[in-house]
Amino acid sequence: MRKKDYSKYWTKVTGDTVGDILNKWAERKPKGEALIFKERKITWEQMGNLTDSLATAFINLGMKKGDRIGILGPNHPEMLICWFASAKVGIIPVPLSTRYRKMELEYVISNAGCSVVVTIDEYENFNFLETIIELKRKTPSLKTIIVHKTKEKKESDLLYLHELLNIPPDYGKIEKNRPLATDPLVILYTSGTTGIPKGVVHTHDSMFCDAKAYISEVHWLTDEDVLLQSMPWFHMVGHQNFNNTCLLLGQKNILMEYYTPEKFIDLIEKNKVTWLDGVPTMFLLPIYRIPDLKARDLSSLKFAIVCGYYCPPEQMKLIKETYNVDLIQIVGSTEGGCLLANRRDDPVEKIFSTVGRSTSSKEIRICNPDKGEEVQRGEVGELWYRGPSIFKYYWNNPDLTKKEKDEEGYWHSGDLGKVVDDEGNICFMGRIKDVIIRGGFNIYPSEVEAFAMNLYSVDNAVLIGYPDPILGEKTCLFICPKQGVVVKEEEIRRACRENLADYKNPDLIKIVNSLPLLPSGKVDRITVRKQLFKELGLN
Repeated sequence: MRKKDYSKYWTKVTGDTVGDILNKWAERKPKGEALIFKERKITWEQMGNLTDSLATAFINLGMKKGDRIGILGPNHPEMLICWFASAKVGIIPVPLSTRYRKMELEYVISNAGCSVVVTIDEYENFNFLETIIELKRKTPSLKTIIVHKTKEKKESDLLYLHELLNIPPDYGKIEKNRPLATDPLVILYTSGTTGIPKGVVHTHDSMFCDAKAYISEVHWLTDEDVLLQSMPWFHMVGHQNFNNTCLLLGQKNILMEYYTPEKFIDLIEKNKVTWLDGVPTMFLLPIYRIPDLKARDLSSLKFAIVCGYYCPPEQMKLIKETYNVDLIQIVGSTEGGCLLANRRDDPVEKIFSTVGRSTSSKEIRICNPDKGEEVQRGEVGELWYRGPSIFKYYWNNPDLTKKEKDEEGYWHSGDLGKVVDDEGNICFMGRIKDVIIRGGFNIYPSEVEAFAMNLYSVDNAVLIGYPDPILGEKTCLFICPKQGVVVKEEEIRRACRENLADYKNPDLIKIVNSLPLLPSGKVDRITVRKQLFKELGLN
């Protein structure tokens, strides 16, 4: 595949803001479709007008550059319009997950100091509006609630989003509040696998530097491509999709409100989607649950990205063959965006066996986390990143920023990996905090999990360590079988004995119907660990 010339999309690596790029597409392709949601179609011109109206409304409420606004809702156009409108005038959006409940919402809104929250009224049988109203009473910073209503019920003491979208724009006010590319663009809160969520601050520059690099070096998409946004907009991957890639290229984005295997396939077929990305489960469930999948017309689909967590070779091969696409895998994070990626034209064997290499927007070191020294090629070390696309700081937490970003500007990711070839492709080995030390031997859970998930009968797996007075730690492998498949413990044990070093063989194996997941789609290791410790009578 020939690499593209991107000079018609951008001419500089830094200096662009969200407002600059959105206004450009509103002028260049006013009738071009920007968003499609169910039967609604929103053009780039309409996106420009709606965001100008809403930006004016925010300013009229007394908001100014640097203020924070919480945005709570699913993949609805209104959520993205709120994000763009606030970003246009330097107000910092704080995306709020629809999986959050009262405690998490209270913490994030309070920690970010949101003065305004835009919220959907109800979603998935949960009343978010009632929750936000309750939180307003005990959150000093929160002054105003704006409702995106899906029900007819209306309360007089609230502001309603659809009314604010009809306010005449004041271009003088918008220009006066125009941000710089070096200003904060967004605060994204992590899913909090280590405890309390962290507010990750990105600027316009850090987001777009990342996007320009992976568009031009990794997947080579253009404005003619059509995205299915299957990941939640409030997730980092969602930001990388529409808020970065689609915006930079002026692409059409098909919004999927929530995932089901049937909806996933229907939207690809109906809208002639050409590319998408998602966690492995999103690609695999249709294969297992839609009997006539091979009869569906998915010929428009040319390119797909697997992300969120490691996808073993057998599953990568199955996805590639089923959907007949160029397929790559990306390792990313809230702090760094696209950290490692296969290239679209990499040989299949490298795509299946590694997670690729970094892009030009980042420098990478692989270091011994204890000594801070770079390791030799082939040795496992912690992945450190530096560059204009790395986050700037943790919101309201200078101590944590100083702890995780060193004096040279390298962010210590906590990821483990090793270089396996001359091109710098990396084999991902898991997380530092997940490493299990059994009798003095290091066990990387991702290695054992990848092996287990390559077995024909296994859908998902997670390896958890637990304390042992003699060996220091032992391991328990949780196995979630594929739908309709019966898995026996002895089958797993025999496969492990035949293929893994003896110290990597799990001490316990538990067959379970499901595993708890985080909003990112990753297995919630903390919950699994707590359940195991409770069963074993451990603290």
